[in-house]
Amino acid sequence: LDHGQSILRRKCKRVQPFVHCAGGRACLQCGAHLQETRPMFSFDPYAPAIDADPFPAYRTLRDEHPCFWSPEAGTWVLSRFADIVSAGQDWKTYSSAKGNLMTELPGRAGATLGTTDPPRHDRLRGLIQHAFMKRNLESLAEPIRDIARQTAEPLRGRERFEFIGDFSSKFTVRVLFAALGLPLGDEQTVRDKAVLMVQSDPVTRAKGPEHIAAYEWMQSYAAGVIAERRASPRNDLISHFSMAEIDGDRLDEREVLLTTTTLIMAGVESLGGFMSMLALNLADHGQARAQCVENPALLADAIEESLRFNTSAQRFKRTVTRDVELHGQVMREG
Repeated sequence: LDHGQSILRRKCKRVQPFVHCAGGRACLQCGAHLQETRPMFSFDPYAPAIDADPFPAYRTLRDEHPCFWSPEAGTWVLSRFADIVSAGQDWKTYSSAKGNLMTELPGRAGATLGTTDPPRHDRLRGLIQHAFMKRNLESLAEPIRDIARQTAEPLRGRERFEFIGDFSSKFTVRVLFAALGLPLGDEQTVRDKAVLMVQSDPVTRAKGPEHIAAYEWMQSYAAGVIAERRASPRNDLISHFSMAEIDGDRLDEREVLLTTTTLIMAGVESLGGFMSMLALNLADHGQARAQCVENPALLADAIEESLRFNTSAQRFKRTVTRDVELHGQVMREG
């Protein structure tokens, strides 16, 4: 039988020609009706097709399965705005303390800003924000503008260029190195390791030896930079938060190390992904792109809208600390 896009529940066990009738499809030999149903919906967040275009699946999740169990991921999926906002604010029920990545890196959970709950989260946030004070960030503005000009200059006069290879990958890594005060010369290696450590094995859906090795390399690299900055502080973010202090409280060695490692990872992966998505969104929406070219003051709003419309960072994890019933489903503790 040619099932097409349907699943056919067959009363007739023999493979026979069939015809359409008012009741669905009927076997020409025995007359048994074949009930035609829609295909069962599935959502595998690791599938290449979902990575390529998740939005049709997201729409189905929102419209029909707002609280959906994904056996491939071994997790519940929330897709409606109100549910996600509520879960993000209810840390006592939806905890970050066991990690916020779909496949978490070893030893990271519970020691970074994104993998802790209050009160530890509040303490970390206060100390890290102290390093990110406005005056510290404002001193980076002109160096970052210089990096943008230097990276864009070789593209002047070219009719076409490859956005990621020719611009965004170079720009984001150089900005990261300037902001964090990382020593020049290791840009490509740092970028490669940062990209690798957030990936997972496509078959096992878990971190493989190569991903763990990249993470361990990054920790060793970060530890060396932290030691140098503590010995000779500079006007960079690693120096600021490794030395940050509020009422005598400072980040401990593990917190500084994992925060630095996370900032490098986020700087390469998240900022690089955002730049690529912004370029894609402007390419797909020619009128908006033309408006930004005519009036560059609109770029700030374009950046905010790109983050809202099609962000590069998706599918953050929380762990349910108690049984929760939502949309007729029961999410069990853990």
